[in-house]
Amino acid sequence: TRPGRALITVHDPSGRRVATLLDEKWLPAGYHDIVLDARASRGRSLPSGVYFLKISAVEGESRGRFVLLK
Repeated sequence: TRPGRALITVHDPSGRRVATLLDEKWLPAGYHDIVLDARASRGRSLPSGVYFLKISAVEGESRGRFVLLK
């Protein structure tokens, strides 16, 4: 709802960051699409399993989880 810094990361069940989907110092307010292509930050394919999503923005943080099935 407000412009500013935005960070979206994916973590495995042990808490390790496996991917950074978005890391912007300034992002305009509004709706944004982010693509999860099932690859880790170093380009390796993520295995099937449970992952945790963390979204940090000017308004605060939101967390969730998802299952990746191949």
